[in-house]
Amino acid sequence: MDYKKLFEDKAKGELPLDMKIYLVTRTDDYGYDEYDSAVVIEKTPKKAMEFCEKYFNKGKMTCELIGTATRKQKAGSVLASFNAG
Repeated sequence: MDYKKLFEDKAKGELPLDMKIYLVTRTDDYGYDEYDSAVVIEKTPKKAMEFCEKYFNKGKMTCELIGTATRKQKAGSVLASFNAG
């Protein structure tokens, strides 16, 4: 890893480690034609869960940090699990 570049980017406000990868999983009962989980890139767990609310119909959910996004990755859903019925 190029630490010099990392600190230079941080000084410019371009730290590549500011976006995180979260696994958001529903914990309530869900049925057919509903999403049950998603991998999401966002800055905070709260934002990741807010992003999923529109797909999960505001069901109960958990949010687990699973990684760090690169500078090139943008916020949003990477992968989602849909229970087709």
